[in-house]
Parts: sequence; structure tokens; C-alpha cells
Amino acid sequence: MNKVNFDQMGVKWISEERKAAVALITEYVNSSLSGDLKEEDHSPAYRQHITDAADRAWAASKFRLKDIFQLYHVLMLMETISLDALKLMIGNFRIPLTPKDQKRGRRGIMERFMRKYHSIHIRDQIKLDFSMAYGSVIHRVEAGEQPKEIGIDEDTALWIITCLLENQELEQAFFEKHFLYYAHINRMMLALYDQIEFDALMEKPSALSSGSLDMKRVMKQNEVLQNQIERKEQMMADLQNNIKKLQHVETQLKKEIDELYQDALAEIEGLKAQLAQMRENHQAEIEKLEAAFDDEREQLLAQIREVKYSKQERRPDLSGQIICVVGGNRERYYREIIERFNGKIRFVPEDKHAMLRPSIAGSDVVFYLTTLTSHSYYSAAMESCKEWGIPLIYVNGKGTSMFEKLLMEYAEKGAVQNGRSA
Repeated sequence: MNKVNFDQMGVKWISEERKAAVALITEYVNSSLSGDLKEEDHSPAYRQHITDAADRAWAASKFRLKDIFQLYHVLMLMETISLDALKLMIGNFRIPLTPKDQKRGRRGIMERFMRKYHSIHIRDQIKLDFSMAYGSVIHRVEAGEQPKEIGIDEDTALWIITCLLENQELEQAFFEKHFLYYAHINRMMLALYDQIEFDALMEKPSALSSGSLDMKRVMKQNEVLQNQIERKEQMMADLQNNIKKLQHVETQLKKEIDELYQDALAEIEGLKAQLAQMRENHQAEIEKLEAAFDDEREQLLAQIREVKYSKQERRPDLSGQIICVVGGNRERYYREIIERFNGKIRFVPEDKHAMLRPSIAGSDVVFYLTTLTSHSYYSAAMESCKEWGIPLIYVNGKGTSMFEKLLMEYAEKGAVQNGRSA
């Protein structure tokens, strides 16, 4: 890559602000083109640092970017068109040529033009002529079309925006889209400002020295850098397109992963629901089997008791006493046992806490099924029995055998004689 050194190009620096700005911008442009730019130098903050340096340099100058950029663009055009077309252009600008100017050819005509450039009439005529010549292109630039879409280079686009349209909004948009080229033009014009002694050109054009501007050399250098910048911008555009494609792929992958994750969650929830249902069905089946087993067991025990009592000469008699049974939910079995011994039952199921006190009240005895009753029943049952002086018997077991044994013991100990009648 060809690095630009404006000191080697014969620039005699008049302004330290311009020299410092050009040095900073040159370092940025050269580093960008060589790929040596640090990561932090890509940031908007560093770009603003470059822009501020250029703004300070122009603020310290009597004239602005558009003034010298206009001259530069016209001089480039003068170098490329035919000599006859050049004379016609000078005629349109109403600049008279001396025989000496015409004898010196293109160089003499261009120097005559530079001596007249300070005239506001000449600069207005330039803007008018080029505005007419570039009419359709100007409209497309103003509409926001990019240089490649129009078929012009960045140099021409920036010249139209800065010098013909003088549109700061479009200039800012160009700056954001083509910052590297924008930086290059600023450093080129700042260097050119001192190289041709632009202040003197605009104020004392007669002092212009012959050969003070080697336009062909400037054009060649600019062309080389433009090509490099264009390749760099194309690389950046390709990189941005690749990044967008990768971002699109990443977005799609994230979407697919999220969908798979949601599907997996839904499937897991479905399996959980199935498992819960299976457990519920299994528990229901176990309870059903346990109930059937208990029924058969109780029926068998009832048959055994019937045989046993049929052989006894005398069986216990509750004489109609009210027996309160607290706990469980098998009232039928306890009822059969109590009624077999000529008693009456008041049953308090394990889920009917409100029935506890009314059922205990008026009972002759309370049988408390400890393994089939929640702890919340215990205090209430004990306090109620104590309050009314009712015996409280604890039954430690789920089956009816223990209940029957304790009930017989209660009857045989004379509960009938000591208890209250129904």
C-alpha cells in the first residue's frame, strides 16, 4: 500500500492546526488501508475524534472545505478534458486569456483560471454551470442514492453534496456511510490548502507562483488512494454482509433451539401428567385392593366372633349404652360390633371435625382410634371428655380386632352398671 507523506509532496505548512489534523487523519487512513487499525479506533468515539480534529483545522482557516474542494474538482476536470474544451470552459467563465496564456497551453490557462478564482462572480458561475450540467445526477444524490447506484465515484458525490447542494444533512449521511473516504478528502484538502497557499490565492491572486500546483501528481495520488479506499470499503461491505448472514443463521438457530426446547418442555410436562395419572390410578387400585382385603378380613373376623360367642354361655352386654367412635371411615364394621353387644354407636369420621363435640356429648364412652385420626382431633376429644366426665379409651391399631377387645374389656369391667343409660 502506498502511504501518503505530504511533507515529501512539497507541502510547506502554514497552519499548525492543519498540519496536526492532517497527521492524525493520515495515520488513521493509512492504518485503515493496511489493516493495522486498533479495535478501539473503529469506535464512533474515535471517528468523532478524527472529525473534531478536521473541524478545528477548518475553523482556524479563513476558508472552508467547500471553497478549496470546488477549486480542486474544477482543476481535476481541466486536466482531463481536451484543450479546446478547456478553452470553451474558460470562455463560459468569462475569463480572458492573454497570448502568453494560450502559448503556454493547458498550464497557462489553468494558472490564469486560478488567478481569477477569487472572484465571487467566477465561483457563482462555476456553481451555476455545473449545477446545470449535473442536474439529473444532483437530483439522484439529493434523493439519497449511493454513488455506485448513480454511476459516479465518491469524489464526485461528495463534491456535489458539499459544493453544489451545500447540504449538511446529506454530508453527515455521506460521512457515516463513507467515513474513510471522507477522512481522506479532508486531509487531502487541508494539505492542498497550504500547498497552494489558498489564503493568498483568494486574497492576492497576482502572487501565485508558476508551477505552485502539480495537479497531475495530486490527481494520481488521489486516484491511487481512491482505489484503495474503494477496495477497503468493498471488503467492509462484504464483511458486513457476511456478518448479517451469520446473524441471520444465528437467529434461525436460536429460534430452532427455542422451539426444540419448548417442545421438550411440553413433552416433559406431558410425561409428568401421564406419570401423575399413573400414580393416581395405581394408588386408587391399591386403595381398592386394601378395601377389598379389609372387607374380607372383617367378614372373616365377624364369622369367627360369631362362632366364638355362640359357644359362650354369656356374652358382654352394653345394655344400650352410646359408644362414640372417633376416627377412620369404616363405620359399618364398628357398628356391627357395637350392636352385637347391644350398644348404640355415634361415629365421627376422620374428616368431620365439626361433629366431634356434639357426638361426644351424651355418649357413655369414647373410643379414640389414634392411627386413623389427625392430631387436631386429640386435644378437642380429650378436653370434651374431661369436661363431661366421659371415659376416653385409646385404640392403637387400624383393624377392628383391637377395638373389639377393648370394647369387651370395657363391658366386662362393669361399664354397664357404671355408665349412663341412653
